[in-house]
Amino acid sequence: MNVNTSVNLTPAEEAELQEVLRCTQAELNARMAEFGRAALREYVDMLLGQAVLRSPDNREHRLLLIITEAFNGRIPKAADIGRWFNLTSTGASSLIRKLLSRYRLRLDQPIRDAVIALLQDCEAEADGFRHVTVTNPIVIEYLNDILAERNGDLKRILREAGTGMSYLVPEDSYLELAGVYHP
Repeated sequence: MNVNTSVNLTPAEEAELQEVLRCTQAELNARMAEFGRAALREYVDMLLGQAVLRSPDNREHRLLLIITEAFNGRIPKAADIGRWFNLTSTGASSLIRKLLSRYRLRLDQPIRDAVIALLQDCEAEADGFRHVTVTNPIVIEYLNDILAERNGDLKRILREAGTGMSYLVPEDSYLELAGVYHP
């Protein structure tokens, strides 16, 4: 497999890499390509279940890079993350939860984008609730935390009984979140 890709580096990062790798500007691309091959091999092994990542910090950092580099800032579905990292759905949700907590500032825009997309996907209000299908329940946890912080009297977003990914967003909670995120 021949994969061609690029990484945007600042001049300061390039200078620092030259120093760390003890190479010239002209040699930097070739040296980084060597590391890129090793990283790509590591991802192939991980995706095929041939390598197990035991360190939670490694998993979190890899997921952060997947979100920022491979997904252009979008947070992937928990089911996909579980499949990539060979985790149960609970393990995948836990990994996302830890990542969003640890890298909250760095992931602020992807989180905002996920929240805005969820609010835009909400159906029109009926009987005091809006219905929405959510493939990443961690976003619901995040929104419930925001609702609790903003106003403890607001109702939580709940999974609709008898469904796997349908949620009920109380109208007052929706209006509060819409006021914050302007979908």
